[in-house]
Amino acid sequence: MTQVDVLVAGPGREIVLLIELEERNSTPKKIIGDVFTNLMCSQFAVRREGRQQIFTVSPQTRMIISGIIEARGDKLAQLQEVILPRLRQFRTPAGALDLNNLELLFEADIESLIGALKHRMRELYK
Repeated sequence: MTQVDVLVAGPGREIVLLIELEERNSTPKKIIGDVFTNLMCSQFAVRREGRQQIFTVSPQTRMIISGIIEARGDKLAQLQEVILPRLRQFRTPAGALDLNNLELLFEADIESLIGALKHRMRELYK
């Protein structure tokens, strides 16, 4: 099990959406670590009302890894054009997150990032 910043689940405790939010400037190495840490898990634990509850990944579970990347340089292009396509080539164990449901969402500052995440969630769940 691992920790994520946002977990949205249905009544059967199947995870609909996972969001990992890096509030500080991210590097491709840190982002890859976030992806693989979460890919190794088929279950996530949440402490609610003093009790731990277990939620399960389904074939429909989406994961968004998000964070801050400086606008200058080519880190963002490297993530979208090199790292994400390579990540999607990996095979995950049965019951793990489908890499086709992985998104990377990065902005230059936290305010823009929060706005982009809200916009993306509205697109996904109209």
